[in-house]
Amino acid sequence: MSLREELILPFIVEATEDHSHTVIFLHRFPQETTAEELPTKVLSAKLTKNHKTLAQQFPTIRWIFPYPKLHANDTNGRLNNQHWKGLSTEEVERLELPFGPALPYITQIVFREAQLADGLDKIILRGQGDGAIAAHDACTSFPELSEAHRQRENIEKGFLGHFFHNPEWTKLEQLKMAGFVGMHAQDGRATRDESDYILSRRTSNARIVNHTILRQTPHKFIRGGYKTQTITWDGPRIDAFASFLNSLGITRHGFDKQLPSLNPGALAPKVRQAPEEQKAKPEITAQQRHALEIMESKKADEEARRRILMRIEEDKRNRKYRQEDKRIARQQAPVKDTEKVISAGPREPSVESEEAEPERESRSANWGRKKRLHGWENWATMPEELKMPWEPQKEGSMSEAQLKALGIWQDDVA
Repeated sequence: MSLREELILPFIVEATEDHSHTVIFLHRFPQETTAEELPTKVLSAKLTKNHKTLAQQFPTIRWIFPYPKLHANDTNGRLNNQHWKGLSTEEVERLELPFGPALPYITQIVFREAQLADGLDKIILRGQGDGAIAAHDACTSFPELSEAHRQRENIEKGFLGHFFHNPEWTKLEQLKMAGFVGMHAQDGRATRDESDYILSRRTSNARIVNHTILRQTPHKFIRGGYKTQTITWDGPRIDAFASFLNSLGITRHGFDKQLPSLNPGALAPKVRQAPEEQKAKPEITAQQRHALEIMESKKADEEARRRILMRIEEDKRNRKYRQEDKRIARQQAPVKDTEKVISAGPREPSVESEEAEPERESRSANWGRKKRLHGWENWATMPEELKMPWEPQKEGSMSEAQLKALGIWQDDVA
């Protein structure tokens, strides 16, 4: 299930027929997995080779999926993968654990489901990766009887009935679970759940609860066999798990027993024809290769020409848009600016300027004469035409228009 910072009650898929067994599966989905995605990702929704889900083939099984807890990394920055341990007091109350913090989380779920299924021998524990190790730890975390209490039959029988809920059990030697399944990566190293099971079969004591349960519980370890590239089958590991459930005596519906024995790694989900081998293409000659290079060069030139033409047309359109914007701006310009433009046009020559023309010529002549005088420092060597004294002009000094403007012009009286 998806990682959660605060644990909630497990995700449950109920049995569709009379409840006979319970599968408790420990798996860790990413934290971002939504509640809408979980029903399609859990184990009960996985497809076997006959394209049916496990829930459809085992309708008497109740499926339990406890949520894993997200812990912070340790002081060295390593990930804390103890996802089914370290519950807070609030989480213990929220999960309604019957024994509070006295027993591990998964062990208490096993006790609760054993009560609903009428016995510990109706419970299958299954885990994947870290979940398999945590599930196997739950198999060795059941409460124990002291040596003195194990000698008293009434205490032993009451102990079995209170925790393991099978009314037929009277001795500790009868303890067992329906099964345990651990799933791990292909060709990986031996994990702790595998090594613990091997050691328990060599050193177990029939009068110790956890030794007895571990030794007498059927174990199945599946390596590899993950999902192939198909939407109608979730890989041979699911078929191997379904076969293990069937071997425990759980009725499997919709499965043809006349089929040959399952070999998960050898069969495909559907019988498909082998793809036809493609014939090797003949090698091209030097002339064909040259012609191909010329054709590719022409294509490249045409593509470059097409891009250039597109750029030219784009520049034309942009230029046209800019001209149109300027024209609209001129039409929308204020009236005052228009009057200024009209008034700034060329001016026609007036009568006053025509009459003042001889005066300007006289001034320029006097200025030229003064410039020549300044050029002579010796009076004796100065030419006679430059020694003539300067006299002001007597006629034509002011124009008629200027005199009229001053109010001193008088017309001749006849």
